[in-house]
Amino acid sequence: MKKIIVVLGSPRAESYSTYLANIAVDYLKEVDVEVEIFDLYKMEIEACIACDECRKNSGNFCVQDDDMKKMYKKISESAGLILACPIYWFTINAKMKLFIDRFYGFHTEKTELLKDKRIGVILSYGDVDPYKSGAINAIRTLEDSFEYTKSYLCKIVYGTELKTTERKPDNKINKDIIVMVKELCGN
Repeated sequence: MKKIIVVLGSPRAESYSTYLANIAVDYLKEVDVEVEIFDLYKMEIEACIACDECRKNSGNFCVQDDDMKKMYKKISESAGLILACPIYWFTINAKMKLFIDRFYGFHTEKTELLKDKRIGVILSYGDVDPYKSGAINAIRTLEDSFEYTKSYLCKIVYGTELKTTERKPDNKINKDIIVMVKELCGN
């Protein structure tokens, strides 16, 4: 059975990005994919200190003793990831950026543990325009990050919280999530 890791990056349990991630989780479960969910706001993850120990100790990922330790193994063993977060100050929020910065330990001269890993992204923002909201900045950041790690970036789904009609199950963004999940699963 495939396993997908879902990482929630909103401080609000009822946030729009979490709502959208739950649509993905429900569909994954329907197609018999094992799902493990992590809420970044319930985890202690320190910032990368640029010590480069991860470059020297292949397989140890990082010298810091925090919740990211358990994430390295789970992510490397999973079939893929879904990252869901709101846009804050024109890009991904700080908690998600902190989490992604620690991916440095996955991609070294000796290891490429994210190579070909399937990654889906769900972004929410509080504007009607993805350019003015910063969603496009976030998308570019994620595209560049996952190109560097040679990961397979599936469809990026993004939408505004301001359109209350988007919380209906038959709308475009929900359909885009299903397309992303199918791609994430290799269908």
